[in-house]
Amino acid sequence: MGLGFSHGLVKNKVYQKNSNTSNAFVLVLILEGKATYTDHYGEKHNLEAGYGFLRIPNLSHILEISDNQYYSEAFIHIPKPFYMDIKKYGGSSEDNPVIKFDLKSTLIDQLLETAYLFSNALEKSLPIYLMEFYGYIIKFMQQSDLNTIPSFHLKLVEEVCLILDHSITENIKLPDIAKGFNISYERLRKVFKEVMKITMGEYRIKSRIQYAQTLLLKRDMNINQIAEYMGYPDSFSFSKQFKKERGVSPEKYLKNLLY
Repeated sequence: MGLGFSHGLVKNKVYQKNSNTSNAFVLVLILEGKATYTDHYGEKHNLEAGYGFLRIPNLSHILEISDNQYYSEAFIHIPKPFYMDIKKYGGSSEDNPVIKFDLKSTLIDQLLETAYLFSNALEKSLPIYLMEFYGYIIKFMQQSDLNTIPSFHLKLVEEVCLILDHSITENIKLPDIAKGFNISYERLRKVFKEVMKITMGEYRIKSRIQYAQTLLLKRDMNINQIAEYMGYPDSFSFSKQFKKERGVSPEKYLKNLLY
């Protein structure tokens, strides 16, 4: 995983035909200037600052950067296993490789800052920055295509996500959250699914497993202790849900990342 930037005055039109031969997905964010992106289906997209696109492994695309302009982009390399997790959250799709984002959003600053810190971190700090980056990029990808959704729906779901994120180790009941916003649980479920593309229950499970990953990487607790701390009845239940979400057991997940 890594982060890079490109910035400068483009005097002559740039034509780049690229084929991503790595096993990583690359998220390119245009921060300044205009370009035309032709995706792997041959469809052209006119892009400007506030747009981005994916470089997908083993698929070609064309990028044409207009002349006589300042052009800036940030590019973030995302290993395939992490990208597949992002996709599970409804945050991305190879079928729609172009995204739109708000340049003024604090989330874009948090994403780029955390990617930079991860790229330059000492080994002992890598797990912390890795999971912070993982969380930010999921939220960024989820929020990149929400322009047609009413703003009050976005605000409501944002507040619900904060509640869920801050009650990961608590046995909170989802209908009680709806009562706090004075709306029916059915209505909240519908709005949440509209925005996040997954249910509240699914989001809660994924958030819990993501937090468990952080605890695993910190290596301060063993699997039995993590299961107890997270409120699971036993380590078997925790491992079963972890494997369902990540495709591997907690032991194998940790081994794959560290060795």
